[in-house]
Amino acid sequence: MAITAKKVENIKATDERQEIAAGPPGGLMLIIHPTGRKVWAMRYRYRGMPAKYTIGVYPVITLAKARQKAIEALADLDCGIDPRQKPAEGSDAVTAVAEEWLKRKVAGTRTAHEVERMLRKEIVEPWKKKRVSDIEKPDVLRVLDVIVDRGAPVTANRVLSIMKRWLGWAKERGYIETSTRRRHQAANCGEIAGPCAIGR
Repeated sequence: MAITAKKVENIKATDERQEIAAGPPGGLMLIIHPTGRKVWAMRYRYRGMPAKYTIGVYPVITLAKARQKAIEALADLDCGIDPRQKPAEGSDAVTAVAEEWLKRKVAGTRTAHEVERMLRKEIVEPWKKKRVSDIEKPDVLRVLDVIVDRGAPVTANRVLSIMKRWLGWAKERGYIETSTRRRHQAANCGEIAGPCAIGR
């Protein structure tokens, strides 16, 4: 029996992460985190490999809208397009969370211009297709490696510092769930000793 909007509203969080089928279409899932946060995602295969496309957060994205977006994702797949390659949308998209942080925490500070420039160029641009809760340690390392490889270790240190401030704020605001916070320990200088040590 297909899930209903009322059931989505009434599903309660447990101590364990839940993943409930929410189709049609097949592959649409509702993920309920222990904190109560509900996220829509689409599971599918792309080029023979399992993949997951995060659609958005409930109730910002309703069941009807999630199904519509899942159908659009399947249409993209039929055309050979991986839905994960499209810029993320919604309040938890990297771009949206970055803009909110800039407005609330950075605007008006002495270093606002430089922080905004580096955030947009070095962090948001490579992550614009992601949601902030999807960022994992390898994503952080790739961003820093690209900067170090172009001969700018000092810039890598500065970008890491901005990442730590931004992701820490995102965690406090609830964009990053308790169950996923370990992913963001990648923004801890102790875990990325190479870039942190360069330039000291």
